[in-house]
Amino acid sequence: GYGSTYPNFLGGLAVLFEQASSRGFVQESPHHGLLTFAFTIRNQLRAAMASARATVENRESLHEYQREFYASALSEGDQYEVSGWVFGDPRDATLNREFIDLLLRHRIELYEIDSPREGGGVSFRPGTAWVVPASQPMYRLARSVFERVESFADSVFYDASAWTVSLAFGMPDLALTGGDLPLGSRVTEVPAPEGAEAVVRSSIAYLFDWRDSGAPKTLQALQASGVRAEAAFKGFTARTVGGDVGFSPGSISVPVTIQTITPDSLHSAVNAAAKAGNVPIHSAVSGNSTEGIDLGSRSFRPVRPPRVLMPVGEGVSSYEAGQLWHLLDQRIGMPITKVDVTDLGRVDWGKYDVLVMVSGAHRTFSGNRLESLKEWVRDGGTVIAQRDAAAWAARSGLTPNIPEPGMGRPAGEPEEEEGTAERRDYADAGDFEGPQAIGGSIWEADLDLSHPLGFGYQRRFLPVWRDHSIFFEPSRNAYSTVAQLVDDDPYLSGYISAENRVRLRGSPSVLADRLGGGTVILFVDNTNFRGYWRGTNRLFLNALFFGNHIQVP
Repeated sequence: GYGSTYPNFLGGLAVLFEQASSRGFVQESPHHGLLTFAFTIRNQLRAAMASARATVENRESLHEYQREFYASALSEGDQYEVSGWVFGDPRDATLNREFIDLLLRHRIELYEIDSPREGGGVSFRPGTAWVVPASQPMYRLARSVFERVESFADSVFYDASAWTVSLAFGMPDLALTGGDLPLGSRVTEVPAPEGAEAVVRSSIAYLFDWRDSGAPKTLQALQASGVRAEAAFKGFTARTVGGDVGFSPGSISVPVTIQTITPDSLHSAVNAAAKAGNVPIHSAVSGNSTEGIDLGSRSFRPVRPPRVLMPVGEGVSSYEAGQLWHLLDQRIGMPITKVDVTDLGRVDWGKYDVLVMVSGAHRTFSGNRLESLKEWVRDGGTVIAQRDAAAWAARSGLTPNIPEPGMGRPAGEPEEEEGTAERRDYADAGDFEGPQAIGGSIWEADLDLSHPLGFGYQRRFLPVWRDHSIFFEPSRNAYSTVAQLVDDDPYLSGYISAENRVRLRGSPSVLADRLGGGTVILFVDNTNFRGYWRGTNRLFLNALFFGNHIQVP
C-alpha cells in the first residue's frame, strides 16, 4: 500500500511523513550530502508541530468531518450488499478469543450467533461463532476486516495490496446477504479462556489437542519445566475424567510414568502450562482409546525441545528475522539463539538441532561451510528455509527431490526471445514494469492435513501471503508438496497481473525433503508476514516441533 490508511477507517485524515534515518549521528546521503541525527529529530518535530497547529486551526471542519464520517457509515452499511459476516473456528478457542479481542479493541460491534449457519464447508453454531453486522458506526473498518478486494485504482504497490484480516488469521467466515441477521446477545468482552480451570491429577497421561492455537505455547511451557511429551501422529478418542474426548493428529500426550520429575511436580507443571497457553488439558483414566490409536501406540512419537539457531545481521532480512523472533519470544515463550552471520564459523553445531534461515541468511553458506551444513543435516539436523533462503536451498543440493525454482517466471517457462524491445517512453517504465511485480496478495493453497506440517489444521483451504516472484515446481516425490496453490484459480484478494495470475496456478507454497537422516523444509512464502499473518504460524511451529519426524516415502 501507499501512505497512511489506518486513520482513514477511524474518522481521521491520514497523513504519512517519513524521515530518512541518519543511522547514527551522521550519514552521507545521496540526496543532500551529510544527514545528521540532529536534523532528523528537528525535521520530525517541525512536521509534528505543523500538523498539530493545522489541526487546531481547522478543528471545526475536522469535527464536522468526523460527525459525517460516522453518520454516513450507518447509511452506507444499510445499503451495502452484505448485511453482515459470520465467523468462528469450532475447535480453536484461542484464535476466536484473539480475533474477538481485535474487533472489540477497534469498537467493532459483534454478537453471538443465535442459530446455525452453513457456508464454505464450515458449520457456524452458537457457542463457537459470532456475527458482525454491516450497519454500525465502524462499518468501513468492519468491512475491511472481511472484504476480499479485486479491483484497484492503481497497479503498483509498496508491499501489500490486500489486508483481509479474516484470511490472515485463517478464520472461517461467511458473508450474509438478505434477510434478518442471526443476532444473539451483544459481545462486550473477550470470552474467558478454558485453560484457567484446574487440571485433575492423572496416573496415566495428560492430553491436549493441537487444533487450538494455544497448544504450541502450552507445549513449550511444559518442555521448559523439564516435562517429556509425545505427539500423536494419528487421531484418537481418549477416555478422560470428563468423558470420551476426540484428539486430532499432532495432539500432545504427557505420559506420567516416563517423567524424570515427581508426579506432584508434573501435576503442578501441567496446571501452569494450561494457564500459560489457555488450553484445556484432559486427564486420561485409561490407556485404551475408544477410537483410533491407544496411548501406548508406536504412533505416539517423542517431541524434542527444539534447540533453534537463527542467523541474523548484515544482509539478512531484519523484517523476516524480527517477525519470527517475535512469534517465538512473545507468543510462544521459546528462547532461541540468534547469531551474527560473521560468527557462524564459531558455532558449535552439536548444540542445535534446528537451523532457521530467512531471506539473506544463506549468503555466508558456500564452499566448506555449505558442505558442513549438509553433513549436519545428514546427521539429523533440520533446516527451515523461507523465501529467498528456500530458493537457495533448492539450488544448493539440500533438497534432492525438489527442482530448482524459477526467478520471475516458472523454471519451465521459456524466456522471451532476445531482440529489439518495443520502444517506450522513459517516464512510463514504472507504470509498465511495476504491475508485473507480485506486490503482496492473498492466495488459496491446498494443504495436506495428514502431513506433520499440517497437524492442527481442520481445512485443506489455506490462505497464504505471497509478495515475491519465486516460482517453485512441485516436488518429484508425490508426498512432499505439503501445500500448493490450487490448480483452477487460487486468487483470493489483492492486485495481480493477468499473466502472473495464470503462472501462480499450482505453485507450491510449502515443500519438505530429506537429506540423509535430516529434514529440509522450504516455506516459499512468509509464514508470519508483519507478525499478524496468524493463519500460517502453525506451519512454522509444526516444523520446529515435528520436523525431525518427517519422512519422505
